[in-house]
This record gives sequence, structure tokens and C-alpha cells, in this order.
Amino acid sequence: MEMYEGETLSITITGHSLGAALALLVANEITTRVPEVPSVAVFSFGGPKVGNKAFGDKITAQGVKVLRIVNSQDVITRVPGMFVSEELEQTIRNSKIGGVLDMFDDNTPLAYSHVGAELRVDTKMSPFLKPDADMACCHDLEAYLHLVDGFLASNCPFRANAKRSLARLMQDQSANVKKLYISKAKALSLNLERQGSFSMSLERQGSFSMSGCLPSPS
Repeated sequence: MEMYEGETLSITITGHSLGAALALLVANEITTRVPEVPSVAVFSFGGPKVGNKAFGDKITAQGVKVLRIVNSQDVITRVPGMFVSEELEQTIRNSKIGGVLDMFDDNTPLAYSHVGAELRVDTKMSPFLKPDADMACCHDLEAYLHLVDGFLASNCPFRANAKRSLARLMQDQSANVKKLYISKAKALSLNLERQGSFSMSLERQGSFSMSGCLPSPS
């Protein structure tokens, strides 16, 4: 704020897993302790519940904008809490007995709850990941970024023109990638290696250079 004094500023904090929880705590710390703080936003990936409802209300009242990116198959996003499944909890809240949960929130200040708006992605929507991908894959940051890249809207097919490279996902989560794509990826990788060798010889001649990353099939 001192370095860019006089300019219109904003602060964006992001994190994954434990980092997502810390991002919320940092946002709370900044907006509580820093006078005349600029607008603060939090983007969290695969984060657990951090505080109770009073904490969430405090964050909101301080003007912090929070977007939680949640994978439906990621169990980390469901804890700690009374119900393991967020979907079940939301169904109950929308039912005739939803008032019971509201009463539980009011009378049990230690009950954990999420903060901010939710962007829900789903491993099963990816044409490249196995629908039964394991727990580690469903919580993996690269898998999250892959799912966000292909997100159009809830219950919509994976975006056909998604452009994020799948090289890192192939490297870290190859066991959870569909076999059909693995064979295609190997062919792509081989072609890229050949093209890379060709481009290196041309690069020495000052002609051009090309990236060696593995592109999305689209």
C-alpha cells in the first residue's frame, strides 16, 4: 500500500487445501488490522471449513469477497462439520426440517460452516479423468485447475476448447487418467519431441522456436 500509494488497489489472496484455509485467515487479519485497507478477495481451491457461522458473517461484513472452488468428489471440502456431504446438508436446509439446522447453528457456536460463494466442479465431467479417480486426484491442485479450465456451467459438458496443458496432470495423476487418452498423450509427446528436435535445428539458424508443452487434445 505504501509502494503504490495514490493508486486504486485491490488485494487478492489464493490458496489450496491448507493454503485455502490460511488465505481466509490472512484476509480476516488484513481487513481487521490494516486501516483503510483496499478491497480484498479470496480464491480458495479445495479448502476445508475454517470457522463457525459468526466467523463467516464477520468476513462478509468486512467486505471480503470469497470464491470457493470445490470438487464434488473432494472430501476435504466437507470437513469439519456435522454432515459429511454438503449436498445432504443443503437438501435438509431446503426441506421442512431445515429450521433444525438453523437452530443448531444458532445454539452451537462451534459448528463449522463455509464462507462466500461456491464454484462447484466435478471430476466426472472431465473427458480425460477416470470417473472413479482416487481421493488424492480429486484433491490435487492441478486437477482442480484442469476442471476449472473446462468449466462452462453446472451440469454442462466439459468445455471443448479448453486450452490448459495436461502435461502436469499426466505426470502427477497418470493412474487416474483414462487409458485412451494416455496412448494419445504418448503419441502427442513423441510428435512434440520430434518437432522439438526439428525446431532446435531451425532455432540455431535463427528461424523460430516452439514450446515443448503437451497441449490439450482440443
